[in-house]
Amino acid sequence: MSKKFTIIELLMIVAIIGVLTSILLPYLSEARAKVKQSVCLSNSKQIFLASTSYIVEHNGYGPSDEREDDSRWTSKLLGTYIERKLGNQPSPTFNCPSGYDQIKADDTNIGMNIYITGKKQELINIRVRPLLKASPSETCMLIDTLRLYFSVRPAAMTNAKVIDEPNGGNNARHQLKANVTFLDGHATAKTASFLLSKTDREDTFWDVEQ
Repeated sequence: MSKKFTIIELLMIVAIIGVLTSILLPYLSEARAKVKQSVCLSNSKQIFLASTSYIVEHNGYGPSDEREDDSRWTSKLLGTYIERKLGNQPSPTFNCPSGYDQIKADDTNIGMNIYITGKKQELINIRVRPLLKASPSETCMLIDTLRLYFSVRPAAMTNAKVIDEPNGGNNARHQLKANVTFLDGHATAKTASFLLSKTDREDTFWDVEQ
């Protein structure tokens, strides 16, 4: 004859499950965050490879971010170097799952160094620079970007944008770290304090003309 649980025993089981769940949830959350960071790094690697092919074929120049003709550096890669999704759907390659949601095909929440892409928009006029004298192991090509900003510059390295921008809009969105891919292809997670120290345009982190 099977033993029936009493109400007290059932309550004790529920309480034990609750305690175990509360212990495990932080670990599950951390595991999910690590998976998202890994996906972000993988996508950055694909962008790096596509950008490198573009640079080789364009005499050392990276894809430009020219807003005057409404073209983005991402649109220079789509179709030829990175597969374009049907129906103008956002490309998963340009997506960090911890960042802002994409809407258009060329939207990206993984930004490129503005001294590679250049930029012409409103008061910002930065020319595209060739990657002939850069320090490959020290100079950034790609970095987790705030919101859906396409080109990242030293002026974005502020506390508000690196840490405090909400809903995945901040740079350091991987447990206060950001994925950074350098010109030599190696990628690593840099701390918020490291990013906040990179406000000088002539720092090797940004300067592609050293």
